Amino acid sequence: MLLHLCDEAVANCRNDFMSALGSCYHFGNVPLGFTQAEHYCRQYEGHLVHIDSAQEDSFLKTYASGHPDLMAENHFLWIDDNTEAIFTDWGQDQPNGGTEDCIVLDHKDGYRWHDYHCETQMFPLCESKYGVFV
Repeated sequence: MLLHLCDEAVANCRNDFMSALGSCYHFGNVPLGFTQAEHYCRQYEGHLVHIDSAQEDSFLKTYASGHPDLMAENHFLWIDDNTEAIFTDWGQDQPNGGTEDCIVLDHKDGYRWHDYHCETQMFPLCESKYGVFV
């Protein structure tokens, strides 16, 4: 059973989402590349997660335990508003450059951020700021 840190505004998340910190979150169970992962999240009226703070990062790491690597955003800009990440939690020696333009929460490094090729299939982590209602 998952602990729900509910906010009044988004307490009506779908059954397969959890409510916390003003958002609804969904851990996808099918590995996808970046484009497919973003499309998957949009089907649920959301987008790939946009991690705004250490509190949100810590919350997601708590619930990521037991999940394989999770895909966040690409090009180190958040896809929902095209802004550069202010809060970051890069793993050691990350990002390491090249053509790795997508962020993955790497389970081998305590779900710290790593850059990966966007075609790499990972499990999407979706977020909806406005709630995804049943």
